[in-house]
Amino acid sequence: MDMDPPEFHLLKAPPYSPDLAPCDFLFCPWMKSQMPKDVEPEDESVKSAWNKVVSRIPLEYYTTLVDEWLKQCRKVIAAEG
Repeated sequence: MDMDPPEFHLLKAPPYSPDLAPCDFLFCPWMKSQMPKDVEPEDESVKSAWNKVVSRIPLEYYTTLVDEWLKQCRKVIAAEG
């Protein structure tokens, strides 16, 4: 079976921007707000607390995260940034 390879277009990658990084503008700030306030960053309990918070994230949050990321991308494109 002979198949034509798909056609790809190379896009110029934008420089790193926290405006386009969902973890920077949405996920990490939310995670920080959900973490217990008495956990020290270098303490082993951080891993346990992180895992508890992540295990309770509803599936809808991920949908919201992607939707918000797409909105951010559209804003950057509209601003020609």
